[in-house]
Amino acid sequence: MGDGEAQANDHGCWPPTGRASGGDDAAGRETTGSERAADAAHLRAIYAAARCGLMTIDRTGTLLDANDAAHAILGLPPKACLAARPADWGLRTPEGRPLLVPEWPGQRALVSGRPQRDVVVQMVGPDAEPRWLQIDAVPIVGRDGETGRAVIGIMDVTARVRAEQSLAHQAAHDALTGLPNRTAFLGLLDGTARSAARTQRPLALLLLDLDRFKKVNGALGHGLGDLLLRHVAERLRAAVPAPGTVAHLGGDEFAVLLPGADESSGARRARSILRALAAPLTLDGCRVDVGASIGVACAAAADFDAATLLRHADAALATAKRKRGSVAVHDPGRDRRGTNTNAPLGLLADLRHALTTGGLELHYQPVVAAATNRAVSVEALVRWPHPERGLVTPDHFIPLAEQTDLITPSPAGRLRRRCSRSGCGGRPAWTCGSPSTCPCARCTTHGCPPPSRIFCGATTARPRVSRSRSPRAP
Repeated sequence: MGDGEAQANDHGCWPPTGRASGGDDAAGRETTGSERAADAAHLRAIYAAARCGLMTIDRTGTLLDANDAAHAILGLPPKACLAARPADWGLRTPEGRPLLVPEWPGQRALVSGRPQRDVVVQMVGPDAEPRWLQIDAVPIVGRDGETGRAVIGIMDVTARVRAEQSLAHQAAHDALTGLPNRTAFLGLLDGTARSAARTQRPLALLLLDLDRFKKVNGALGHGLGDLLLRHVAERLRAAVPAPGTVAHLGGDEFAVLLPGADESSGARRARSILRALAAPLTLDGCRVDVGASIGVACAAAADFDAATLLRHADAALATAKRKRGSVAVHDPGRDRRGTNTNAPLGLLADLRHALTTGGLELHYQPVVAAATNRAVSVEALVRWPHPERGLVTPDHFIPLAEQTDLITPSPAGRLRRRCSRSGCGGRPAWTCGSPSTCPCARCTTHGCPPPSRIFCGATTARPRVSRSRSPRAP
């Protein structure tokens, strides 16, 4: 049966022999009653042999005929099947909404006079289990040109639809935790950010890293490490109510999207997540304490860009990880001051350049013995006057140096060059005093011995008082 309109004979059936119903054949002969009976028997044989469900309905939607396959697919005995109308079958749209009568493919074929192909609907049977049906409807046009009936073809495609749904779920979800994966989450973030920009509603993004996952993975093995991630995913699901979304981005990194949450509510939710993760876990008889660090970023009215929001949350997470087990909220003011670490790679490149070009400065702080009021040693404090960001404090660039090989040459190299410029001949620093005067001269005045340690930190340049006994001055 093609896609075109099928002509019906007097009995409302197709003539499989190809003869025009009730008219003349090629020889001008009338179709006899026996031939029409043979055509009807042929059609009934096709009905019986078809593995898909075949039915005939009239213009009122009443079922006139159905084969055994249709009875089996619909789950109705023949008499009940003929007594029921398609509107009584419990059909639903793919989204689960009840199918309206004008949306029923048979009705649409009758009204439009055109075939309806490959319409997939849900059917909820007596067992309340949804099944999926693919329906085709072809109108039958009589000799008067009117569409009086339609033939319906039904196939049970539940297995196919469930396989497609399973593949789609696997493509969008992490196999280990069952949470949305990075690809699906980034798509959701982009769509949610666009919607928030249109409606001017707040949107909070939380990025979470487990603090001790690598140690657990290394000590207990990857199997228990995977088990730990599944337990964390369960706790996150319980700690984030709808409409929030939890995703596993990979490794020990998770993300939480909170539509409608501002900075304050986002931070509160982050702290509640930390409390949910604080309880120890028992993995294969081993008690494991797992903590997390969380970075929070909130989209402002003029900044609903998904990429920017993700970058801000990542910068806040980097800040939280310095303390571990803490929550850090992105500070837009740091962006305006140029001191935010939302571009750590760029800051690291600038730090390398400053080390090779002498861009770091040393400020000296004497350590004064309380008993004698004399300087016994000095602290050397590294400062970085960045040409674009201004004064970058050590709490921003020292962690970057500690994560690379830059921490070794930083203090000693700067100190040797400073002593060389001050006339010390490049010896290890035993200088102290104000940066405005020659450190070596101050050392000579105070008679400071070489200090046993060099301190590099973010303290203020004020004399520090030592309670230990100072050596006698020569």
